[in-house]
Amino acid sequence: MNTLGNTLLSRDLRLEMWQVLLARLGDGETLYSSAQFRDAMLEIYEQVTGEVPTAPVEDDVGAMVDSVNREHPDKYLALSVQNGRSQMDQIEQRIHEERRAKAEAEKATTAETDGG
Repeated sequence: MNTLGNTLLSRDLRLEMWQVLLARLGDGETLYSSAQFRDAMLEIYEQVTGEVPTAPVEDDVGAMVDSVNREHPDKYLALSVQNGRSQMDQIEQRIHEERRAKAEAEKATTAETDGG
């Protein structure tokens, strides 16, 4: 925000940026910190506008992210946390399956060497 407390980003641009972020979160992206949210929103800014964000725009985006995540943690932060938990569940499942396959392979090898 500038020194007068006004945002440099139009309302329509802010809404579009949050919609793009929501779509990314809907696709499973995880963002764990304000800095990651800010970086994602700066990428989106550049994607939507075709412009590299200036330092004042970066500050504005950071303030917007902090404000929205503080005032509405159930909207974007919660979805990101759910994505992270889902990814952890998938990793844990894959590890479990790999361990089971390894144990079964070792059992089969032992049975073969013991004659069956």
